[in-house]
Amino acid sequence: MTRPLATQDVSAAQAAPETRSAAPPPGVALAGMVGNRAMTRALTVQRDPLTDVRTMSITPQFAKGLPEDELAEQLRSLGQHILSLPQNGPEYQAARENQAILQREQVRRLVEGPGTSSGGDTVEARHARFKQAVLLSAQHRLTENQQNLEQWRAVIEAQMSPEALQAHVLAQSAADLRQTAERTSGMPAYDAWAGDPNPFRRNVHEHQARGEWRACTGCHEMVRADELSRHEDHMGPNWMSPADRLSGFAGLPQGDGAETARVQAAIDAIRPVVAPLGDSGYRIIPDDVFSLRGGLTPEQLRETIFGRIAMRRANYAELSARIADGDVDYLQLGPILQDLLPAADAEVQAAVRDDQDAEHTWSIVMIGGTLILSLLSLVFPPLALALAAVQFASGYQQFQQGSTYQLGVGANNVFTRDQQDAAGGMMASGVLNMGMAAATVAAVGPGVMDMAATRAITAADVQIAQRIAQRALAGPVAEAELLQLQQPGLVGRMAHGWAEMRGFQVVYRGQGAPTAEILSPAARAGGVDSSRALYDSMRAQGLTDLEIAGYTARWNDQPVPAFDAPPGMADQPLGSVGIPTTRLPNVASDFAQTPTGVIYVLRVPRGQGVPVGQAGWGMQSAIEQEIVFFHQLPNGMVVRTMSPTVAPPLRFDSPPGVGPSLTVPPAP
Repeated sequence: MTRPLATQDVSAAQAAPETRSAAPPPGVALAGMVGNRAMTRALTVQRDPLTDVRTMSITPQFAKGLPEDELAEQLRSLGQHILSLPQNGPEYQAARENQAILQREQVRRLVEGPGTSSGGDTVEARHARFKQAVLLSAQHRLTENQQNLEQWRAVIEAQMSPEALQAHVLAQSAADLRQTAERTSGMPAYDAWAGDPNPFRRNVHEHQARGEWRACTGCHEMVRADELSRHEDHMGPNWMSPADRLSGFAGLPQGDGAETARVQAAIDAIRPVVAPLGDSGYRIIPDDVFSLRGGLTPEQLRETIFGRIAMRRANYAELSARIADGDVDYLQLGPILQDLLPAADAEVQAAVRDDQDAEHTWSIVMIGGTLILSLLSLVFPPLALALAAVQFASGYQQFQQGSTYQLGVGANNVFTRDQQDAAGGMMASGVLNMGMAAATVAAVGPGVMDMAATRAITAADVQIAQRIAQRALAGPVAEAELLQLQQPGLVGRMAHGWAEMRGFQVVYRGQGAPTAEILSPAARAGGVDSSRALYDSMRAQGLTDLEIAGYTARWNDQPVPAFDAPPGMADQPLGSVGIPTTRLPNVASDFAQTPTGVIYVLRVPRGQGVPVGQAGWGMQSAIEQEIVFFHQLPNGMVVRTMSPTVAPPLRFDSPPGVGPSLTVPPAP
């Protein structure tokens, strides 16, 4: 029987098991390039400043001579050019080689420095450049891996029939499983797998060959496999042993020798060329193509491979974005550290080792601190909340780190295999820790967390108020900029998240003097019943709560003129049924600028107040972020009082050329 890829010699493309992220696929013709490259190299000795590397072949020496700005521009231009080229052509391959040379030069400059000493080239500066080099190199490698995978897809589409691909995938999967079994002392399970025609039992053997499902777990899973197999028809290629199935692909006689030897003979005959997609490469080939996916047709298997290539490329793109956003620590990028650190100077190497030692020390401190908090919480139960916070933060960090490693599966030149294999366990452990922390919080009591969140929100709002006031000293603060300045930090966001989950919000009310109760002007003048009666009369006229709150926003306790009042209610203080509050401590402070002034911090049910600022009742309400409550606020909603000095006062204005804004009020 002929080999599935009889038209090309692909044996040289087989990757060694220890190879890092796989090389580009075979079959990319480079004929005619050698002479052209040699000729072009000769022409690059005298470089034209306007040289375009998209149309030439370059050397490391050429890249080394590029100015910094031209190097960056050539990389940008080349990256766009590569996207427009067919992946199987020599021009694409040459462009990628040029890109790799320029990227290596970019990283080299960061690691080795400018080559000339200067007073500002401190250890800290060189250390920072080295970190940048590691992170940049990771992005380069992830881009290269995405390009490699796209080339593999193109080669499979153009040069491998679905049947040929299936033969190579199955042979590679068997070779990978044997290699793993030899490393994990799982050869007995591999031997049983090679001759077992039952796909469910083969699934158990596969896990055992990889060092999993052994001892009692293996027995239980084998019983379950036998139970599952009773509901199947025992027909089709999925019910052939790996030895028989691979022998058929290789054209070898059936039943000739021990099953393990027959599997190896078939692998040797097929000589699979997809090793870079296997377990030692990008891990595109599913682990269960001989068991749970054994019944896939060649076309279905091909689509599965294409789908996993697309998923892996998307994961690498997301990982690259995380690195660019600063969400990945350079110390996590082990293979890159190993490659770049020897080229750094001794002082930078020492700084990196210090970072590694500090990370290890911090993990020990975290463990010790958690133990101490656990013991103290037995004596002082509220400390259980601090313990839960530490546990939740640790779990979240663990989950994030695991998900980062998960995105890098198959990128062996970015993360180590141990990191990739640990991804699932880290994510599961992180979820468990976060769940246990949440259970602790639930046990201690949501009320304590409500108070903690309220204080965190208040502290964040006061800090934001200081920031807004400082900005207002330079001129009016328009609404768009105000919203940007109001973005809270991490603690504030977490506290707001808790408040939203618990259904409350924190608002502020400034008064010229403290009062025993917080009442509407109508309630202060004639009692709560009087305020309700005026409110009911407006409702009887068909007014909504939003329209009634609008009178509070526009007129407060002043008489409403006829042009703005409902029929028969002109010149009445319609807005006096409302109690205005705000989300901005600065605005509340402006109403408390008296010797006896006070700011009330209110924790109120979300949805109870009327946010008139979001409902079109004028830009003043929007800028002041006003929320109106009716008649009376129960004393239980007041969680603390603050001096108006904690937040510099600001008020609404609409200066020419700026429009509706918050401004510093004039001095009294």
